[in-house]
Amino acid sequence: MLSANEKDKEGWIADDNAAFLSLKTALHAYFETYRVSFEDFQNPIKISKLAKPGKFDSNLYKSLYFTTITQFQNFFELILKDSVRRIDRLFAVKQSIGFRDALKRLKNIQEANPEEDVIKKIDFLLSKEEVLKKLNGLRNRIWHRGLYYLFYPKLDCFICGKILPLVKQVTDLDWYSENKEWIYKNLKCGVDPIASLINEIGNPPVNYEKIALLKEMGRAAYHNPIIQIDDNCSILERGAKVNCNYEKMKIVNAKVEGACNELLINVYDCPVCGQNTFLKYELDDTSFDENDCYSHSIPEKLKCETCSFEIRSNIEDLSLCGINCKNFWKDHD
Repeated sequence: MLSANEKDKEGWIADDNAAFLSLKTALHAYFETYRVSFEDFQNPIKISKLAKPGKFDSNLYKSLYFTTITQFQNFFELILKDSVRRIDRLFAVKQSIGFRDALKRLKNIQEANPEEDVIKKIDFLLSKEEVLKKLNGLRNRIWHRGLYYLFYPKLDCFICGKILPLVKQVTDLDWYSENKEWIYKNLKCGVDPIASLINEIGNPPVNYEKIALLKEMGRAAYHNPIIQIDDNCSILERGAKVNCNYEKMKIVNAKVEGACNELLINVYDCPVCGQNTFLKYELDDTSFDENDCYSHSIPEKLKCETCSFEIRSNIEDLSLCGINCKNFWKDHD
């Protein structure tokens, strides 16, 4: 069996990081599902209407759903196979096992030797056998039946309530905890999207507006181009990162300054990346009658030109969602 990143004679490369590449891809796709409420439609759809079957039909949502399910399934399949290999390397090498075989093998080992070290550490995973089987079943329905998908709120409930708690526990395992390549950058406002999504879904009634906001925060955190500087950086490394960030922001700041001067729009600090590049775009709603002109504007969107964090009017108030951010739809000091 090839070790990590070792190439065989036919050019195939073994990569032990594949599971976490799948995890990152799945999270990217799932976090992006809020955007279906405005990218496929002229006006933003209220989040409450997304919870009603038949109210919207979006090819973007279907594409994101397929990626979310298949990549989460691949993540857990590779984790199960790796667990088998840690216990019985010979079995894993001799047999090309799939999702169901790996899960069955681990359950058999657990029954025969429940005190085995790896088995004890992944007991939380094996105890959720039905969740894993459901995820595998959803993946198989996509693969073999085509257009079959969970509706928007059902996907939120399944991913936030069943899958993300397992993801958190798996990534906290001793042998995976050092792998941070899959995780998003820290948010300036202090919110952890995954932890907050798990908490929100566990406290009914579910606030789908807050879930949408948390997903968009997670998506933008992945797109944040600012290099974060930690305390372990050397002076030379710190200087290089500061200079790189400065060069990136020169272009963004010029764009923001131009937009503010031309459109006379407000600019705020972004709750995701922390840069003063969070713009409030407005639509002109000026009305006229025979006597006068009534100047008025309607907020269209809030968008950060640095990390791409973007919300529409279907998320009415960030602070009402229980997140420590200002209400950017209204002017404030």
